[in-house]
Amino acid sequence: MRLHVLILSQVHDGGEWIALSRLLTSTHSLSDNYLFSLISFSEVQTRQDLGIYDSIIWTNTGTANPPFSYAKKVVANIVKIKKTINEFSQNKLIHSIIVTNPILAISARLALGKSVPTLYYFHGLHSASFNSVWDINYREILNKIIERLAWWLSTAILCPSKYGMNLIASQMLPLKLKKNCYVINNIVPHSFFKTQFSQFTKHFLLKHNFHNNQRIVLYAGRIS
Repeated sequence: MRLHVLILSQVHDGGEWIALSRLLTSTHSLSDNYLFSLISFSEVQTRQDLGIYDSIIWTNTGTANPPFSYAKKVVANIVKIKKTINEFSQNKLIHSIIVTNPILAISARLALGKSVPTLYYFHGLHSASFNSVWDINYREILNKIIERLAWWLSTAILCPSKYGMNLIASQMLPLKLKKNCYVINNIVPHSFFKTQFSQFTKHFLLKHNFHNNQRIVLYAGRIS
């Protein structure tokens, strides 16, 4: 029997979606044991990396009016995704859930409880740090509470590095997060290994005293 994995993620051009997409695409190409479905707050519905999903449900973010419109919107989104998950699970058996967003993690737990394992795919904080008292605002306080609640409610946390694991632990102080955390490094696509020498490449090698037989990896983005 194939294991049905429900993905809860925002589809966009950001790093966490790209990293998750590469991970799932590689898994899909190596094994037929998994069936993937997607429920998403969407920004991009025409990406080429959506072909691995057996079914996709697009939903829009909620709206709210002042006062405290941000808090109302958060609650509306949680309720909306919870309802969508409940309706989806009535027709399909879900074996596990992977989430990339605190709101989606809370929605998953409210919808299915502890009966279905929820894996939080951590790829950076969703709340800002307070460098001074002037930075404090209720929106970021709410984001911090929601993010930490999502970590507590998740069955396990997946991180791209040990630095990510340590970052989560430091954010939970003075409490200790008793949670299974696993390091799954970012997947490097095969296209990265294709050699394409151009005039720019040759100039770059000469400028920095590299040799043609050296392997060089140029990375733009967050290593963690």
